[in-house]
Amino acid sequence: MKRIRKTLFATCALALWLAVPQARAGVAFTNLVFFTYTNAPNYGWNNIIYLGHTSALVEGNDGSFYGTTVAGGTVYESNSSPPTYGFGTLFKVSPAGGFTSLHSFGSVDGDGRGPEGNLTKGLDGNIYGTTDGGGSLPFVGQGTIFKVSTGGTLTTLYSFGHDMAGDPDLNNVYTNSDGGTPIAGIIQGRDGNFYGTTKGGGARDGGTVFQFKPDGTLITLFTFPYYSDASYVTNGNGPLSELAEGDDGAFYGTTFWGGANGAGTIFRITSGGTLTTLASFEARDGYPNAPLVNGGAGVFYGLTQNSVFKVTADGRLTILHSFGGGDGLSPSALILGSDGKLYGTTSGGGAHWPGTTGGTVFQMTTNGVFNSLYSFGGPDGSEPQSALVQAKDGSFYGTTSYGGPQWIASGGTQEPFPGFGTIFRIAIPPSLQSITQTNGIVNLTLSVMPGQTYQLEYSTNLTSLGWLSLGSPTIASSPTVSATDDIGSDPQRYYRVALVSP
Repeated sequence: MKRIRKTLFATCALALWLAVPQARAGVAFTNLVFFTYTNAPNYGWNNIIYLGHTSALVEGNDGSFYGTTVAGGTVYESNSSPPTYGFGTLFKVSPAGGFTSLHSFGSVDGDGRGPEGNLTKGLDGNIYGTTDGGGSLPFVGQGTIFKVSTGGTLTTLYSFGHDMAGDPDLNNVYTNSDGGTPIAGIIQGRDGNFYGTTKGGGARDGGTVFQFKPDGTLITLFTFPYYSDASYVTNGNGPLSELAEGDDGAFYGTTFWGGANGAGTIFRITSGGTLTTLASFEARDGYPNAPLVNGGAGVFYGLTQNSVFKVTADGRLTILHSFGGGDGLSPSALILGSDGKLYGTTSGGGAHWPGTTGGTVFQMTTNGVFNSLYSFGGPDGSEPQSALVQAKDGSFYGTTSYGGPQWIASGGTQEPFPGFGTIFRIAIPPSLQSITQTNGIVNLTLSVMPGQTYQLEYSTNLTSLGWLSLGSPTIASSPTVSATDDIGSDPQRYYRVALVSP
């Protein structure tokens, strides 16, 4: 195993014991993959996202991460206007960065196109996802639900857009019975069924919430109203994000438009299709475009186009943080880490803003204490538009839509180019929080990400290059861990903690 961070240390001497928390050093950031669009070997590019978010990686049972890009791949249509350079890809990547392209969408009849939503790992170990276009229905192309086996084989399970018809009451807007354009992924409920949303379509062309059974049956649970419908100001329309299952067995989600202020809503829906609008957003902190995160005890967290919010199951909405530029702009997605903190990405802003608006990775406590972890600058990636995924080793993995070695900044002698995007890993180093002494026994308290492997080390002299291991490498099982050391006759000891690489 390789120790990748030893910059944090705390000191203690018999005359003076250090017992104050130590600040964490910078995160350990690693680029694993640079996408190459329509060229081998790393097919893919997330270059055409206008609403919603790109797909987050998901960790499979084999230890690899599976993901999609909404564009790129091996399919090329020169007769389209403009020419189409790929309908997206499915890939897997190892924690060390070994990349395998599994599928180029649009390469077989009936295939989906444009996989944009999050993937999910099913109870059977297979990976499930959606595309926002394509499918097997002739002249429809309203999207699909697909499955990826553990061997990497993709199977289309369902095609959206049944019973398409122009509705004269809606200026001939096309409606259907099952919705269309599912730019969000699906999740599997505790009942074994899958649940998801479509951005449009349905009986009133405002989008839908649906249930998809493992046997391939799709049931539309709720259809959102069109803009001209009176219930638009109550129920909203245009759900862009995945649902989140609550502790009560119901599902919670958002709409991007509509509601009392036209800036979106938060809703609760049962597996039987009963929908209740919990809250409507104000315009200045509205337009939610990322899935809610279940924080437990009836509390959910989420993102709008400029803020992080908290909402209770009974609809009490609180804005926890509003972005201003240097801390990020346009938040993309949010997850709950194993340490109980929130982690997210922004597709703009950051430490290089306003010169380069490359986006950020951030951390936030559930009561709103905000901490920027990393700012992208271009060659290392730019504009992360997907959620992070936390692996079993405690590290976070994610993607950027732009940047990488092809990135060329504007203002130089060369034509600027955004780059094709990256896959990256971020590890948050452990830190010593307190050191105390009792009868020659040193008690150490550490803050560590659960799942991380760490190594405590000590030295009797900072001028010496020799650091000795205190115990063996340990996998953290909780955010706070303790250790003891019998210092014997040593007049002083210095301690530090090293993060052992995955």
